[in-house]
Amino acid sequence: MRLPLYAMLLAAGSAGAGFAWLVTRSRPAPAASTASRETATERSAAAKAAPSDRTAAESAEPGPRGVSESGGLWATLADFRRSLARNAFRTPADQAELRALLAQAARTLAAGERALFLAEAGARLAQGDLGWVHDLLAQLGEFRDRHGFVRAIVEAAMGANPERATGWLGDLREAALRESAYQVAGMKWAERDVAAARTWAAGLADPAARLGALEGVTWAWTQTDATAAYAWAVALDDAALREPLLVKMAKLMAVRDPRQAVAWALQFPPGAARDEALGYAVFQWAADDLKGAADWAARVDDAALRSGGEVAIARSWSNQEAQGATQWAAGLRDEGSRATALQTTLRKWAEVAPAAAAQWVNGAGAAVMNEGIFRAVTGGLAAARPGAVDTWLSTTANPAWRAVGAQIARETVVPAPAAPRP
Repeated sequence: MRLPLYAMLLAAGSAGAGFAWLVTRSRPAPAASTASRETATERSAAAKAAPSDRTAAESAEPGPRGVSESGGLWATLADFRRSLARNAFRTPADQAELRALLAQAARTLAAGERALFLAEAGARLAQGDLGWVHDLLAQLGEFRDRHGFVRAIVEAAMGANPERATGWLGDLREAALRESAYQVAGMKWAERDVAAARTWAAGLADPAARLGALEGVTWAWTQTDATAAYAWAVALDDAALREPLLVKMAKLMAVRDPRQAVAWALQFPPGAARDEALGYAVFQWAADDLKGAADWAARVDDAALRSGGEVAIARSWSNQEAQGATQWAAGLRDEGSRATALQTTLRKWAEVAPAAAAQWVNGAGAAVMNEGIFRAVTGGLAAARPGAVDTWLSTTANPAWRAVGAQIARETVVPAPAAPRP
């Protein structure tokens, strides 16, 4: 079964926080609740109320500055949109109202409605003064809210005036948010003018900003002319830029056509970028055509490339059916590949069926299983599914391994759950 774009990017585990904007772009926006959907009539009324001068209709509505209230809260997405349409974004009073509106939205609206509102608020704010965006961000406690708000501002501002839109990005105080904003800016500018976007991105003084912007440029460029984008990227002298850009390009190609991406990654210069790009492409290929990917890996003569491909297949297969992936991994001829693949597949299997996974371990011969693999699987299981560790260990036949596993479980620090939203 082929995974959706955002699921494949997350499952591969190497997309990174910097490309969270690409993940969210591929997801359809959650629908607002029935009570929160704005009718065409309401949208028309809001549009008419948008001029900078306050209208009589606005002043007649209840609530401060014309904001409708219900039980002290702005209860629906339509209420937020109407208030947003009345904000001219020019005066300190406008700024204070929008600041309060964002804080209230963060506390009141459900996640899907909040994302819709913040996208609209960001796009509208992009038409005005961007200098006070930083104060507004302080009202949004969750990173995904700040990220969605900034992305909407950048996308809208880049469409109108790229030079003006990029001027304030360096002032974003949060590093992950700043890098993401540069990526969006590079992508949107390259959609209009690749050469101008590339020149701007390459000239940025901050290394993180330069890499982020160039990642956005090459992402957009690869979609229109992958050959030219690759020729430019592979000729870069700076390996700190060249390798991550090649990997990002390969990931885009792998989502579109994994088999073609494998052939393309094999042309990369030997090194970490080629290995990562090839592993990602094989991972996607196995998600789409498991037998085809496994047959390809078995025919690869280069031991290092074959091993990387086999481990990628094991990771992909274990997401679909960990038991079958474990049995396949146990038959790999290279000892290093086999050990790494089994660590991945057995951990997945133990997470969903610890007794069955332990039974398989008990029956596996010494040539397949060893204490190192058992330690790795137990440590991963203790961190991810601590409730399954007791079953896993109690059904393990080797008493020495059980003792080792119990010690690992005691020493493993399980991350605390995230605090609930107030």
